[in-house]
Amino acid sequence: MTTPLSRFTGTCLSLLAILAATNSFAAGTVKTALGAVRVPGADLEIVVNVAKGRETAFHKATKKLEEELKKDMDAEALAAGEKLEAFLKSIGVDQEDLTAIVGAVSLRSIQPNAEETRVPGLLAMALGKPIEAATIREGIAKAAAEEGEVVDIKETAYKGVPMLSLNLEAADLPGDMPPGAEKVLADLTMALPADGQALYFGQGEQVKA
Repeated sequence: MTTPLSRFTGTCLSLLAILAATNSFAAGTVKTALGAVRVPGADLEIVVNVAKGRETAFHKATKKLEEELKKDMDAEALAAGEKLEAFLKSIGVDQEDLTAIVGAVSLRSIQPNAEETRVPGLLAMALGKPIEAATIREGIAKAAAEEGEVVDIKETAYKGVPMLSLNLEAADLPGDMPPGAEKVLADLTMALPADGQALYFGQGEQVKA
């Protein structure tokens, strides 16, 4: 049986799971922000037009299938999904607000046995309406409190772009996580370029680059 912290961590990673900064980014366009998602030596890239995807017959069919599968889903998994949806709404993000996803990662550059584990990758999401770093921070803190947990979130700015970093203690992470995962999670960073209509997600170095 999963612990409250495991469920909360999974929810955060799903959200998060699930994203070359310049001074112009703070007031730049979403297109500019997504176009800056570059990782040296990237061997895996993803570009998804979520807005157009919703109009396809495939999307409509999968949504119908999703409703049917809910009848047989594990109650705990279903509850976790509902909590995630409620969390997103609490910070002002509805399902229809996600318009695009862009990502890049250099798989060959990952060195899991290195003293400092780095994942040279970056994920960005475009939103239909802006969100604020303070709103995200408050939403995560509230969700953690509901699970009886306290989360340390640092809110800063880099070159005029709001940033959030989730400070995690290795001792508080689920015990079944892969070796070295705590090093990666300890440096998780989010940034909100394009006046909050884009969300970057990755390790601090990659987000700032």
